[in-house]
Formats: sequence, C-alpha cells, structure tokens
Amino acid sequence: MTFSAINKDGKNAVIKLIDGIKKNLPSENSFNVNGTINGLSYIKNDIVVGSNEQYNLFRFSPNEKNDFSQNNFLSVPLFLNESLWGAITIERFTHNDYNNKDKDLLSLIARALQTSMSWFIEYQNIYEDAIKDGLTGLLNHKTFNDRAKEEIERARRFQHQLVFLIYDLDKFKRINDTLGHPYGDYVIKTTAKIIKDNVRSVDLVARYGGEEFTVVLVNTNKEAATTVAKRIVQNIQDYNFSMNGEEVNMTISCGLSEYPKDSDTLKDLIQFADEGLYKTKENGGNDVTIYSSISG
Repeated sequence: MTFSAINKDGKNAVIKLIDGIKKNLPSENSFNVNGTINGLSYIKNDIVVGSNEQYNLFRFSPNEKNDFSQNNFLSVPLFLNESLWGAITIERFTHNDYNNKDKDLLSLIARALQTSMSWFIEYQNIYEDAIKDGLTGLLNHKTFNDRAKEEIERARRFQHQLVFLIYDLDKFKRINDTLGHPYGDYVIKTTAKIIKDNVRSVDLVARYGGEEFTVVLVNTNKEAATTVAKRIVQNIQDYNFSMNGEEVNMTISCGLSEYPKDSDTLKDLIQFADEGLYKTKENGGNDVTIYSSISG
C-alpha cells in the first residue's frame, strides 16, 4: 500500500506512507504522476483498477528495475474540500485481479480518511484562529502571555536569559485619520512581517494590541538583543510603505527588559519594557531604550 499526496505543482506526488514491498522506491520520496502506476488516479481523477500488463507503467519511475512479472493494482484518489489532495494505491504481485468488493472497501476507507482529515484541518483552523491575531497572523495577546510564562519557566529551569521587547509605531493615528483604516491595516501587517523576519523561529512575536507588538528573544543576552531590536527599528524606518498610490514613511519605538536581571516575573518584565518604550517616545521615538539604563 502506498499513501501519497500531490504537490502544489500538480505534477509530482510525495510518498507519505508505504507498507509492503519497498523495492525501487524513489530516492527523493516523490514521483511524477505521469507515466506511473501510483500516479494513475491523479491523472484520471477517479478510482483505477488495472495491471502493469494493461497500462505498461512503472510503479514510481522508469529508472526502476522491474522485478515483477505481474502487478495488479487498485488506486483511489483522495479529495479535501473538493480538491484533489492525495491517493491510496494497493498492489498485488500475483495474477489475482482486484474485484468490485475490493473497490468498494478501498473507496470506503478513502471516504473515512477524507472525513478524518477534513475534521483535523478544521480543528487546526479553529486552533489557529484562537491563538493568533486575525490581521497579522502573529500570536495574540493572551497566547503571548501564556507562551511567555512558559519561556520564563524554561529559562529558570535551564538557567538561560530572555529579553523582552515592546514596539509601538510612532504617530500611527495619523495614518488612520488621513489615509483610512485599510491603509492602517496594511502598515500593521507589513510591520508585523518585518519584525517576524528579523527574529528566529524559536522567538515569540505577538501583536499585543493596536499598533503595539511584543517579542521574546529566547536564550539571548541584552547586548545581542539590542542589536536585533535596533535592526528592526532601522528596517521600519527604511521601508517605503506604499498602497493605492499613497506612500508614507514610518518609524517605531522600542523598550527592552531582561530576564532575570530586571525581574523574574512576566508582569514586571512587560512593565519594564513598556517603561523603556515610553522613554523612547519621550526622546522623539525611532530608537531603543534599555530598561536598566533608566532604572537607576
């Protein structure tokens, strides 16, 4: 049995699971759906019953060595949201053909699998909606707080450092007032992407509310974090925001606090980073202020 999924290009499929004879498997675990037994149900978009004698095809590739004088197969396509997603192919290396009962049984299995996968995808979508901000795709406020607490516990256990950053777009209200809320949404989404692109996948990034963003840099010290924080500020300043023929330049302010040097509680670390942020605002924005530099 081979369980495969179609690639976005629609020309190749990836083997997700294979059980039984594993000879002549493609080295990259994928195969062209054209000219192969396992690709037939993709091409025909329907259940296929046949043999290698009938179709004169290889299992996965014309480069494979044919060790079987007879190969009967039954293949069923899998659909998700009415789009072709994958296929299940079973093979029998004997002269025994697959019959209608076999077709009915494999079709039943395919329908059950399609239903399970649809429910799983729906659950994933609901979960993503619950933990992420709808506009930017970043973590939302609540999820950030939950994850940040987990990171503090992990840092305490493994004795490493964390750095908390809070960003706020400077003079953002003028965008909504003069160019409208769609333009404001565009600026927020673009800013979110710039921040996300400048940190690692292990770091936390969230939209904390409005035009405010929060970041937790994991296992990072204040010096390294300051470099990252200033790079984000610079990238925002250098970016040419343009939509519907309207161009604007933006700046962003940042405050920074450090675990465990400044505090070992989430509430304090957020508050201290916030104090750094507002000190940056007082000084004209477009910069980073480290909490320890103003705390005396």
